[in-house]
Amino acid sequence: MRVRALTCLVALSSSCVVYDPSLLDGSRRDAGADQSDSATDQTDVARDAIDVAPADVQQDVEDVIDASADVVDDRGAEDALDEPPSPDSASDVPTDELDASCRCAGGEMCCSGACVSTLSSTTHCGACGNACPNTACVAGSCTNTCLLGFGDCDGNATNGCEANHGTSVNHCGRCGAACSFANARASCAAGVCRMGPCNPGFADCDGNAANGCEVDTNSSLDHCGGCGMRCTIAGMVAACNMGRCEPRGCPVGRGECDGSSMTVCETDTTSSLAHCGRCANPCAIPNSRNACVMSACVSMGCNPGFANCDGNAANGCEVDTNSSVAHCGGCGLLCARPNATTACTGGGGCTIASCAANFGNCDGISANGCETPLTSSTHCGRCGNSCGGSACVSGVCDSQRVVQLTAGASHTCARRNNGTIACWGNGADGRLGYGSTLTRTTPVAVTGITDATGVAAGANHTCARRAAQVSCWGSAATHQLGSGSTVSSSSPVRAGSLGATLDVATGGGHSCIVTGVSSIRVVGCWGDNTSGQVGAGSTATVFPAPMGTSPSFTDWVQVVAGASHACGRRASGAVYCWGNNSAGQLGIGSLTLQRGPVIVPMLPSAVELATGDNHSCARVGGSVYCWGSNSAGQLGDGSITNRLTPVMVPGLTDAAQITAGGNHSCARRLSGAVVCWGSNSDGQLGDGTTTQRPTPTPVMGLSSGVVEVVAGGAHTCARRTDHQVVCWGRNSNGQLGDSTAAPRLTPTLVVSLY
Repeated sequence: MRVRALTCLVALSSSCVVYDPSLLDGSRRDAGADQSDSATDQTDVARDAIDVAPADVQQDVEDVIDASADVVDDRGAEDALDEPPSPDSASDVPTDELDASCRCAGGEMCCSGACVSTLSSTTHCGACGNACPNTACVAGSCTNTCLLGFGDCDGNATNGCEANHGTSVNHCGRCGAACSFANARASCAAGVCRMGPCNPGFADCDGNAANGCEVDTNSSLDHCGGCGMRCTIAGMVAACNMGRCEPRGCPVGRGECDGSSMTVCETDTTSSLAHCGRCANPCAIPNSRNACVMSACVSMGCNPGFANCDGNAANGCEVDTNSSVAHCGGCGLLCARPNATTACTGGGGCTIASCAANFGNCDGISANGCETPLTSSTHCGRCGNSCGGSACVSGVCDSQRVVQLTAGASHTCARRNNGTIACWGNGADGRLGYGSTLTRTTPVAVTGITDATGVAAGANHTCARRAAQVSCWGSAATHQLGSGSTVSSSSPVRAGSLGATLDVATGGGHSCIVTGVSSIRVVGCWGDNTSGQVGAGSTATVFPAPMGTSPSFTDWVQVVAGASHACGRRASGAVYCWGNNSAGQLGIGSLTLQRGPVIVPMLPSAVELATGDNHSCARVGGSVYCWGSNSAGQLGDGSITNRLTPVMVPGLTDAAQITAGGNHSCARRLSGAVVCWGSNSDGQLGDGTTTQRPTPTPVMGLSSGVVEVVAGGAHTCARRTDHQVVCWGRNSNGQLGDSTAAPRLTPTLVVSLY
């Protein structure tokens, strides 16, 4: 019987070698020496294949060779090399070994049309069709030993040695030896892992298969798009984008800051003050000598006169040591003086800016602050202001306190308790009476008057009642000064030969007085009479001296004057008016001009009168009635309709005093509060706005404490219980007395009055 063993030896070539043990003795019947050499060559190939196979496979093959050699030894070389049986001996072959398609030698079977040895065939081991999956067939039985180059890597006996170590990527050369290369396809060839082509966008630039295709050629600056293709752009930061070299800005410390295409990254951002660290990032620490150092803005020291007193570098040298009271001349050097608000001057000098209320720096020494109380008769209200024996009350000498106010078109005057008068505002024509025509924004004393008992300011002139005469100053263009001359005067001049008077009033270009004794009190007027405002019943245009009204009543107690009309109140409370009546300001129910006093009908008994430019008002108890022009709501009835007869101001029942200006009116209430209505073009209503109000509106900050209120052309003033005076409204000529020419929408204090 011929015995053959087929061993698939896997080495570098993965070739299969037929190993025939019958050739081991080097002879065969008809083969001769060539067949002996062939047997020897087969043996050598088999042995060589064993040497390179894994150890477990080497042992399996050695067992097969040894088993085959034993068969040869048992039967002899001749039997092993027998020729296939001749036809004559066919009868010796068992019938179960015969196949119609082939005739096989002894020990072989015809399986699927071919003669095979079922002793060693891995596909027909022991019987046709009995396959040994990649395991050896020994003596007609499948063994548990894998063929050389195969392995049972899943541990499942049913599928045998399923892994081909020569080609399996997961079990290349042995079980579990997976082939894997970074960013590349892997293969197994002859039991050795081989790296295939790199994945798209990757390359093996170092030639080392161990780290695979280690370079991303889509982003690598050294291998952009391919190995060795370095990405660099002169003067700029380069970037590899999908294998293309592109500019990506400037390198660290450089910037493209000038916006010019002609330059590239021209700015050194590590040192540029204008572009410190990045473009358009100025190094500008406040009040500091700055430097850009390594892209950081740092202070090299504070500018003269400044210091970093809070230790915060972010806000720089935040303190001006030339003006800071808390750090005057240096950090922590406090500028403070007793009873004073201080100021830090250049070089760290600490001075007194102002003294606290009722204190003064009367010794002139800054170090001890405002050391003197200004409440004594020696220093009353201000240093050195002696009351001359009178009391000092709340910083005001009783003899100097203001007891009366009056307001003209663009100037204001105050009469003091000692008989002196101070005026401020428009000085044209000498209407301030201090010997000059210059405008003054603070009070100035009227020359030569120390015995005033009353004062009235008109459009462009002023008059005062005195102990034994009436004096006037300002414009005399229409003889309104009563001096018999049309020459203006900047100091008081006597009006006619008038002696003591009971009341005085000034209008647009005329003046009036109430004079006489308690039993005989008459009204006299002089000046402009173009509209009959003198009331003498005459058509003369001017009267250079006082002229009694006609009819001549003898019980007048008050007279008031508007722009070109006048009104008087008799002891009975009856009200009479005369002069211009173009807007119904006479209240007589018509627009007819009147050259003498005409009673105002339908008006209850009045206790006080007031006239504006072209309107009139009367107080009846706590109620107020007005008539005439209402173009700005100055009548207070909620409309802007002119009224030819008196109308009551609604909602006002507690009026204690009234006043009328150019186109607005005001009232002081019993509580000391002030309300105003009418035109508010310059803030003359004092409500913080310039909105016209046709009904009474409270003045801000004056809800109490007012003892007198007066209205001028477009401004208003009030006297408070503390003897101080406040004004508001138009201030173009300094008529508010606050040392400025700025309009005020709310009350502001008149300065330097005491």
